[in-house]
Amino acid sequence: MLAHIFRENLRKFYFRAYGDQRPLRIVSIAAIAAITAGLHVWSVAAAAIWTVVYAAAEFAMVYWWRRIQPRLEAPDQAEMARLKAELIAICAVACAIGAVPALFTPFAGVTAAILGALLCIGILLVAAVEHSLSRSMFLFTTPVAVLGLLWNLWAVVGSGPGAWVLLILGTVLVVNAWSLHSSNAKVFEELLTLRMEAEAANTAKSEFLAVMSHEIRTPLNGVLGMAQILGRSELRPEQRQQLSVITASGQSLLTVLNGILDLSKIESGKVVLDLHPFDLDEVLQDTAAAYGPLAAQKGLRFTVEIDPELKGIWRGDSAKLAQVLGNLLSNALKFTHSGSITLSATLSSSGAVSFRVSDTGIGVDQAKAELIFDK
Repeated sequence: MLAHIFRENLRKFYFRAYGDQRPLRIVSIAAIAAITAGLHVWSVAAAAIWTVVYAAAEFAMVYWWRRIQPRLEAPDQAEMARLKAELIAICAVACAIGAVPALFTPFAGVTAAILGALLCIGILLVAAVEHSLSRSMFLFTTPVAVLGLLWNLWAVVGSGPGAWVLLILGTVLVVNAWSLHSSNAKVFEELLTLRMEAEAANTAKSEFLAVMSHEIRTPLNGVLGMAQILGRSELRPEQRQQLSVITASGQSLLTVLNGILDLSKIESGKVVLDLHPFDLDEVLQDTAAAYGPLAAQKGLRFTVEIDPELKGIWRGDSAKLAQVLGNLLSNALKFTHSGSITLSATLSSSGAVSFRVSDTGIGVDQAKAELIFDK
């Protein structure tokens, strides 16, 4: 479970911070390179080299991400720490490369120094908002940007009181960016902890339901078995009717327990269809037989309509089919107080088999029909 959460969070961070808008970032870097070359911060060749190096860092990130996919399948604690450290290191290198022009802009005049300061502020804001993978990540990804910001602010005014004011303002900006990053990282870690606790509780619930359903099935199977044995003895008509209700009720409870087991399997990703040949007509008749006595007890007309072309051997999961149809019939019995219930199976011209449970019950309000399958 921990590996699954770590893998998903790492993937979300990667695509949020670096996987999205990559072409826009490269174009922006190229534009900054052109501006710095125009301001004579460095030569055109140096600006071009800087652009190529940054683009290479971006695609190195893509290469690294693709290479680590096998390591993300089932990482242990040590592997998680290594992957996290590698990603932080790559982010630090990318941020350092992005801030390189700010180390040269102070030598090219006030306009270039302002540009260098703005570039560093942008990197700091991105690191404060996006680099929430670790509380210490900000310290690794921003040193060059912090140095460049303070140096360029000093260069804007030069020596004197004005320079010190700008340095103080720059320091305040860095401290606030660090505070914002710490808050984001704290929220990220708290959400991660809450999710781990929620998934652990969900797993415990599923395991409890699976164990309890198994424990209940054992005595229930004994009850149903004794009911079958009792059905072979001499009984008065009213006793046989009462026994059929007991059997049908037991089968309904068994269906509920099977549903609980299926829920546990679904949540653990272990649902497997048991495909085998079976007699469709026999499955439908047996399923209906469990609910017929209950329908008769309520004074309902219960019919089964099977397309003649469906009779014979089919391949599928007969138990799952009987379970689904049983759930629909149980629901129909619950909400139908007079009239009839019909279980039908038809074969379409395309070869698809359709199953339908119709009744004369209260139905569903049209306004609530779309909410039927909501949790």
